[in-house]
Amino acid sequence: MVINETTIAQVNETVFLGVVLDNNLTWKSHIATCSLAVKISKSIGIIFRSSFSLSTPSLRLLYNAMILPYLNYCNLVWGSTYKTNLQRITILQKRVIRMMNKSYYNAHTEPIFKKLLLLKFLDNYSFNAFGSVYVLV
Repeated sequence: MVINETTIAQVNETVFLGVVLDNNLTWKSHIATCSLAVKISKSIGIIFRSSFSLSTPSLRLLYNAMILPYLNYCNLVWGSTYKTNLQRITILQKRVIRMMNKSYYNAHTEPIFKKLLLLKFLDNYSFNAFGSVYVLV
């Protein structure tokens, strides 16, 4: 493509303000492979190593500082993608919630979210998009 005698190359994906945009706006690159899941996984590792010596309120503070910003940043843009694309984020969030509560790896997370007063990712997206928490079907 040429604009004002300047050739503009077409690319499959690009990073703009920390958000990976692909040519189909599927958000797979942003969530799974490039940035979001990798950054959250690294933070989970830090929280896991800290869970042996810190209390649950301290771990919640680490969660709010190290993981929640990644879940909130531009989630109005990419949070409405297919649930299958968001599944990895949901699994990672549940994993860290179980670690913070020092629960078993397969413990049900609904009561843990309520105990820690935290929103699930989809509820957080609904709150940001609609102003209240709706159950997304």
